[in-house]
Order: sequence, then structure tokens, then C-alpha cells
Amino acid sequence: MTTRDSALLEEIVEAAHEAHRERLIVVTSGNISARLESDDVIAISGTRTRLGTLKRDEIVAVGLDDAEPRPGLLGERESARPSSETPLHVTLYRRSPKIRAVLHFQSLAGTYYACRDAPMPNLNVIPELPVYIGKVAQTPFVAPNTFEIAEVAAEAFEDPDVHIVQLGNHGQVVIGDSPGQAVERAAFFELACRLCLMSETRGPLRPFTETELAVLSSYGKR
Repeated sequence: MTTRDSALLEEIVEAAHEAHRERLIVVTSGNISARLESDDVIAISGTRTRLGTLKRDEIVAVGLDDAEPRPGLLGERESARPSSETPLHVTLYRRSPKIRAVLHFQSLAGTYYACRDAPMPNLNVIPELPVYIGKVAQTPFVAPNTFEIAEVAAEAFEDPDVHIVQLGNHGQVVIGDSPGQAVERAAFFELACRLCLMSETRGPLRPFTETELAVLSSYGKR
């Protein structure tokens, strides 16, 4: 294991703990991964692990060519097995070399909108949405833990402006340049969803105008 990969495992652990602190996950519902220095291998949280207490020896190496574990590569405990959502992670990395980290989560407000039979509300009510996230894509329900749902999500991410995908009746998947960035995007997304959910009983929000969005877009490229 290289020095960079060792540091990456620490980043994954810290990002996983941060996801829990931000209330983006419930018990064992979330999973997180990152591309190792060798681009044909990823590191992913183990199945049934709790991200809030994730440890380095619960992170498993998985080959992108066959989606199979690489035992012992990361010093994981002998009983560690990769997340059941490994097909989702592997497919995203295969389809886009630019993706460096993936977080699958089920935050409260975000998942409410993923389960609601209606389009997503306009989330562009705080600057972080257009600046750091861009578009939010929605997909229909597809059985979890399958390559089918992975392909549906991967197709949504083919739009370069999409960094978060709402999986119908399931949850969210977010991509980033690092585990920390993925969690940051997820947290801003959940904040916007919570504000929109509050507006359903407390009054409408004011989304940004097209002119304001253009200004924010320019700000995000500085």
C-alpha cells in the first residue's frame, strides 16, 4: 500500500464520520468509496459497517475489472467484505475516470423527496447548490444492490453538471474529487432539501433568478 493510499484511507474514515455527524445516514444505510492510486482498484466501506464508527480495517479493496475483493491489500480484517452496493460504486468509476470518490446515503429530507411521487422542488435557494452541486438528477425505482441500478445512476452522471442523483424510493448517490468533497456536497444538498420541506408548512421560498444564477455560476469558476 502506497503512502497516498494510506492517507486516502484516513480521508475515507474521516469523511464517513462526518457524514454521520451531518445526519446523512442511518445506522448501516450508507457506504463510501474512493479510487486508489492504482486506478483499477477502489477502497470501499465494508458491508453492514456503520459509517459513524468506520475503522480503517473495515475498508476493503475491490478491483474495477471484476468487482471482486482484493484480500489483504489494505490490511483489512479477515472477516471484512465489501458493501452490498459495490456494483453501484464500481460502475460509476468504470464509466467516468474523473470520479475519485462516491458516497451513497439516505438523508431524511433528501430521501423524502426521493420517495415522493413528484418532481424535485427547485433547490436553488442557497448559493451552495448552484456553485458546488449543479443539477440534481432523478431516476425511477430500480432494485438496489444490482448492476441495473448502477447503470441507471451512471447514465444520469453522464451530464457533467450532475453531481447528485436521487434514486427513486431509495436514497442518494453523490460523486466528488475526494471523500470530503462528496460529503460536503451531500450536506449542502440535505440542507436545501430540509429548507424546501419546511416551506411546505411555513411558506414558499424564493429561488434564485436566472440572472442571480449566472452570477453564482461565475463565482463558482473563480
